[in-house]
Amino acid sequence: MILLTDSKNFEKQFLRLLENYAKYYWLTAWASSKSKSFEKLVQNKHKIEKIVVGIHFYQTHPDFIETFLETEKVKYIKQPEGTFHPKLFLFYNNDKDWELIIGSANFTNAAFTLNTEISSLIKSTDFNASEILTQVFNIINSTWVESKNFD
Repeated sequence: MILLTDSKNFEKQFLRLLENYAKYYWLTAWASSKSKSFEKLVQNKHKIEKIVVGIHFYQTHPDFIETFLETEKVKYIKQPEGTFHPKLFLFYNNDKDWELIIGSANFTNAAFTLNTEISSLIKSTDFNASEILTQVFNIINSTWVESKNFD
């Protein structure tokens, strides 16, 4: 496990993961469009399996929504009670080859450039990794059922 404590390293790791993994499963409270990671995501949108983005407080940028409007594998959620606030980014090849970023950073330009964020980078080779992967997929799948596509 690696602790990511600055935006430059967070962005560097995120770009590496976008490049090196075949499937993306994410939950993020907010998303924006003005970052290198966004550009790389657009280039690799065929790798998206399930992405759920929150729309509370109008923090998810309309450009992000518009870019993925026709993509059924990107959904949105607004919890009727509380705030949808996870930051979970699973990059996956198979059950023995994956990496997970979980922490304070959303998928926003500010997280990649300006904000003070702290996240953990967990690898499939880390202690307790198979149990973590099972829990992550359970959370992603249950959230996926609750989320909706824009029409």
